[in-house]
Amino acid sequence: MILKFYSCIFYAYSIVICCMSSRFNDYLCRRIFYTMTIIRNKRLFKWISLLEGLSFLLLLFIAMPLKYIFEMPQMVSHVGMAHGVLFIAYIGMALLLIRPMEWNLKQTAVIMGCSLIPFGPFY
Repeated sequence: MILKFYSCIFYAYSIVICCMSSRFNDYLCRRIFYTMTIIRNKRLFKWISLLEGLSFLLLLFIAMPLKYIFEMPQMVSHVGMAHGVLFIAYIGMALLLIRPMEWNLKQTAVIMGCSLIPFGPFY
């Protein structure tokens, strides 16, 4: 709630600044939009991480037992496809956030490794 309020204030402030013309204001405008982009990307990465973790758990604990115990392989194909798309989105967003978030190699490796472990993306 508070984050939405601050992002609305930053958005309104950036519109006002962009309406003025000078080099400093152009720089400041680009800087504010860059910051807003980082905030949006972080929020998007959190959602993708949550959804990827849920799809992984669905695949492991619901779809796989349905396939091997009850011989119903349809669920694996649907959940597996969703999990694959979300996994690629997770890795892609992690790669996009390396520079803006100033992650070092160890942090990047932990974040990438969390996508391979059940309950890892919730970290």
